[in-house]
Amino acid sequence: MRVDFFTNWIDCGRIVIMSDSSGSMTGDRWEKMVRNMVEVIKRMNKHAKFNIILFGISARVFSPDLIVANEEYKLEAGRWLCSMQPGWGDEFALCN
Repeated sequence: MRVDFFTNWIDCGRIVIMSDSSGSMTGDRWEKMVRNMVEVIKRMNKHAKFNIILFGISARVFSPDLIVANEEYKLEAGRWLCSMQPGWGDEFALCN
């Protein structure tokens, strides 16, 4: 399978997208990242498997396993990404 990832083509069948979700990603940086990730997911072949990991002080994982890139999971992943906010968990770093 080929995935159009920003301006690069990636040949693969299993994809894990990882992105910074620390407090430094607020504002336009976060919105642009989410928008681009949703577009990449939309273009995935239905036979691909994928997952999403957001990391800052702690990690947030979309699914415990790789999931098939069917329309249902693509929509669910997009909704999940849009519900996330950067900086989640960063407050603990300030206390330690």
